[in-house]
Amino acid sequence: MRSFFSHHRVHRKTRLLKNPWQAALVWLAALGILLAFSQACGRGDQTRAVTVIRVYDGDTLMVLSAGKRFKVRLVGIDAPETPKRGNRGQPYSNKSRNYLKSLVQDKKLTLTTYGKDRYDRLLGELFSDGQNINLAILQEGLAEAYRGKLPLGVERYRFKEAEAIAKGPAGYLVLG
Repeated sequence: MRSFFSHHRVHRKTRLLKNPWQAALVWLAALGILLAFSQACGRGDQTRAVTVIRVYDGDTLMVLSAGKRFKVRLVGIDAPETPKRGNRGQPYSNKSRNYLKSLVQDKKLTLTTYGKDRYDRLLGELFSDGQNINLAILQEGLAEAYRGKLPLGVERYRFKEAEAIAKGPAGYLVLG
């Protein structure tokens, strides 16, 4: 009995790149593209001067840069949610938002971005005169270190250390 495939001709596999030097060159080119991409997504996509237009809560704000508006989620921190659409909000949410406002109001700021989140907000670290605003909110005890996945180039230990400062020697969070 003949199998279904016996009458079909089996083609011999042919190598795309017969010369080993060609294969090595293709691999090197692919590696170079991969390295360039990882560096672009790594330490911070872009650094830009920004002006804060609005503070939504302790970790989300609207900024203006080069005539364009961007919604920004401060990377590495998780602040209490403010009241929205019938939701009462979380304790200390207003204090967290007001503290962020006090840090960014009428100041020259620099934003380093690390891509976007699932809500299309820029993920970024905000700086004012060399002070990292993200870490300042943590150290004040008005946010906690973000527990989810962080973008490439963001070191979790920096946020954990800032959170530990807020907790103090007893290990309990001392709020603002």
